Amino acid sequence: MSTIFGFISQNNAVSPLSPLLAQHPELGYRHLSALGGGSVWQAHGTQIALADALSQHSGYALLARLDWSYDGGHAAAVSRGRIGVVMRGQLENAVPLAAKLSSLGYEADSTQPAALIASLIHWHERTLKDLPRAVLAARQELVGIHAFGAASSDDNSALVFTGSRIPLFVSLSLGGVACTDNVQLLPADRREQLRLHDGDVASLSPGRIDVFDAAGQPVRRAATLALNSDETLDRFGHHMEREIDEQPAMLADALSHSGALPDLARLLGGDAVDALGGIRAITLIASGSSHHAALSARYWLEATVGVPVLVELASEFRYREVALLPDTLVVAISQSGETADTVASLRYAAQLGETHTLSISNVIDSTLMRQARWHLATNAGPEIAVTSTKTFTAQLLALYQLALGLARQQHRLDPQGASTACARLALLPQRAQEVLALKPQIDDWARAIAQGQTLFCIGRHGNYPVVMEGAQKIREVAYLNAEGHAGGELKHGPLAVIDRHLPVVACVPWNRLAEKMLANLQEVRARQGRIYVFTDAALASDERMNVIRMPASLGELDPVLYAVAFQLLAYRIAVHRGNSIDTPRYLAKTVLTE
Repeated sequence: MSTIFGFISQNNAVSPLSPLLAQHPELGYRHLSALGGGSVWQAHGTQIALADALSQHSGYALLARLDWSYDGGHAAAVSRGRIGVVMRGQLENAVPLAAKLSSLGYEADSTQPAALIASLIHWHERTLKDLPRAVLAARQELVGIHAFGAASSDDNSALVFTGSRIPLFVSLSLGGVACTDNVQLLPADRREQLRLHDGDVASLSPGRIDVFDAAGQPVRRAATLALNSDETLDRFGHHMEREIDEQPAMLADALSHSGALPDLARLLGGDAVDALGGIRAITLIASGSSHHAALSARYWLEATVGVPVLVELASEFRYREVALLPDTLVVAISQSGETADTVASLRYAAQLGETHTLSISNVIDSTLMRQARWHLATNAGPEIAVTSTKTFTAQLLALYQLALGLARQQHRLDPQGASTACARLALLPQRAQEVLALKPQIDDWARAIAQGQTLFCIGRHGNYPVVMEGAQKIREVAYLNAEGHAGGELKHGPLAVIDRHLPVVACVPWNRLAEKMLANLQEVRARQGRIYVFTDAALASDERMNVIRMPASLGELDPVLYAVAFQLLAYRIAVHRGNSIDTPRYLAKTVLTE
């Protein structure tokens, strides 16, 4: 997860950000990329270290990106010593854009989106002679979920910001003008605050804010200043809703940072390439939502890497007389990295002599990450709500990329497979955004389901773990007795309790198992069950079956999209039931005991 920040002042533009980072270590940033003096400079470490690094610089304008990871990737760039850019997110059209810029004489690398944007703005600014108009022209050529700030080497240049599906906030204070996607970074003494509309271009100069809409027309945006303890909620009712909404941007950040097909050296470090060359099995250990992510990963790992994959509940694994296969890679997964059973299970695996250990967590300096030989950080950013949402999808993405990395290392990923995977990953953030657009339809379902007390969620293959995760989310925040079942297992008991009062929510992506899922739903219909179907197929709703059309399929990545849909459903059911959503009863964010 990344954040961009800009500040322009008649005094020192560094002064607002440096003390804020020092005073609020809970923000969790570990890397800083900044533009100053026509060049890019970086720092990494604790937020105190980042604040110290900032304090060594000065100037009237600051453009910066802050990252949760220790590596900011290609966050900032300068084109021909004139146009500087900091950006977050992803460009879906990076490859054709790089080809166009190369034909225009620019050095262009499709893996460095900030440099592409800087060169594109430079090209337009040469003829338009106006930075805001050049940014507007460049923005119209960009495809993807992103936000960026730009500056020119001219002494009197403004800072110019724009974004696509990443909200940006602009504030005016006594010290100067700021723009960021994280409202917590805005100066405390601000006297005016605006929320830009999607596609707006904001030009910032000391004491002045000019905003242009997507058509280039000057506009005035309503002030949104609300200085209170919940200002981070922005327009959302709860942190859970906000964190669900952040997922497309989080996925775009992750893909931009690591690349669609990172090799093992980039994912885990150089020594993993040789050490994991001879693995003969993989064991995944996790609890709760992380266990469901591991179950999803089993389908990817077995299909792409071609080795047996076991998925273990940490609370059971640590007390079993375990017989691990030789040359097993043990992967422990925990969002917090402090889950007691998972930490103990990884320690137990080491006691059994297993040296090939990998930890996956959202907290890079957690206990679990320190115990393993290799670690893979999901970098989803802070998650305040107890119920996991964006950290779950971040785990799915990390595990999918791990599967691809291992497959490449084992020479099991051919060029066609790699090309297909790259294309699907490039579309993932946008498809997730399309799922969020289904909120009104999902809310209609939620209003009806909230009237009952029980619920079945069914799916097959890669979506079976997703419906288990969906059922858990509904139990956690909606307090319904929700159960997740494999569609093919309904006839082995669950059908006995289906009647006209029981809602059944099904995942039916149109794949080789779709007809079997429809046959399973016919069994539900025969017992007068109330059917709700998420599908990318053109199925028609009727009196006993409600259908929501999902975005076009992304193949093996469909579980990510259906997981987001279930998160929205769980949230809206909880809202209609009037529950405590961010802090569900009897639950804690991190389970530190058995």
